[in-house]
Amino acid sequence: MLKFIQNLKNYIALDNDIVKKNLWYLGLSEVISRTLNFICLIFIARQYGVDNFGLLGFVATITFYFMYVINFGYDIYGTGEIARLDKPDSGLLFNDILSVKIFSLIPSLILALFLGVLLFNDQSSLIFFLIYVIILIPHSFSSQWYFLGVQKTKIIPRIRLIESLTYLVLVLYIYYYLSETFIWISIVTLFAKIVSNIYAYSELRKTISIRIRFNWHRIKSIISKSYLIGLSSVFALLYLNFDVIMLGFMKNNFDVGIYNSAIKIFLILVIPFAIIFSSFYPSLSKSYNDKSNNNIGKIFVRYFNYQIITGVTIMTLSLIFSPLIINLFLGGKYIPSIIPLRILSINILIVSISFAFGNPLIAWRKQKYHTISLAAGALTNIGLNFILIPQYSYIGAAYATVVSEIVVCTLLVYFFYKYFGNGTTYKIFAEFFK
Repeated sequence: MLKFIQNLKNYIALDNDIVKKNLWYLGLSEVISRTLNFICLIFIARQYGVDNFGLLGFVATITFYFMYVINFGYDIYGTGEIARLDKPDSGLLFNDILSVKIFSLIPSLILALFLGVLLFNDQSSLIFFLIYVIILIPHSFSSQWYFLGVQKTKIIPRIRLIESLTYLVLVLYIYYYLSETFIWISIVTLFAKIVSNIYAYSELRKTISIRIRFNWHRIKSIISKSYLIGLSSVFALLYLNFDVIMLGFMKNNFDVGIYNSAIKIFLILVIPFAIIFSSFYPSLSKSYNDKSNNNIGKIFVRYFNYQIITGVTIMTLSLIFSPLIINLFLGGKYIPSIIPLRILSINILIVSISFAFGNPLIAWRKQKYHTISLAAGALTNIGLNFILIPQYSYIGAAYATVVSEIVVCTLLVYFFYKYFGNGTTYKIFAEFFK
């Protein structure tokens, strides 16, 4: 046990300056942007009521799916590739990926608008959706992945700060000085995204020349290399929040609002796992090509420690303080959210294990098995939601999410040990637990 603790201390102490820098800047950007967004989320939930908050969650979730279709794994693929390329080639890849996203944008917008007309009967909800979904346009021009790939992570906090601060200030200003009409939330969301994009591209132009070009051969090549990552992202979105959409169809805006508040807090609590992976991703990708030493194993063990220790800590705090979180931030109207939040708290540790064993499969070019695992989770989630939501509503949705994550986690661990269990990574990992 003493040796375990000593090894833990040794491995936690990162000696890689690039990883330290990435952790610092990405962590800072998430803390700033998520804090401001959380303040805004609390304000919207309190001032506009559970029903409107449910509508926002329903519309945002639908829009997220189209976002993932437009960015079909291109950002993750691009980050890993750019980490290996020199400056001229990285600029070329950025333009290619930007072109692919714009190529996907037009049919996505048409389909989203058509879907909105089918889903929303009342005029106010339809207008809210139609304005909100225009966010797909600035989303297709996102560039933060490029700055991460070239290790210019200090720009990312500025981009996110500009977007979050613009969003918060305008929401507060419009509510108190202009109008309390809920439609303004969608307008502000769109405007904040555009403003942050303008700043990002002003920085981007200092590094590369931006040019959209539709070269079908290059578009086809990028899609063929990144579609498995894209499928994984869509499947992950399915088993994490497709229940919000199903609640919207099977129940009402109130139930969606209650579950949406729990799932929003849960998604904030699991952000550190994505930050850790993003920080290690370039190093994990590079280490895979360097098979002459044990660097791949050492990096993985540090990465594993950060994920699991963070998972245990956040899960424990969330289980203990769920009632305080709901009461303090959202108020008495959202008391029913405590139960689904506690259920989802258990899921936090499972998610950390999934990140620890699953995401290296992406960095080490075993994306197919990552996709298979998430597809199994998505199918499990959809099936369980059909069974549980009609009778148990948002509580059933929370349980469905946990069971789905267990399925995903089990498969990811299996595939990890199947393909890397006998290599250097396993030996170092086993030595750590002696």
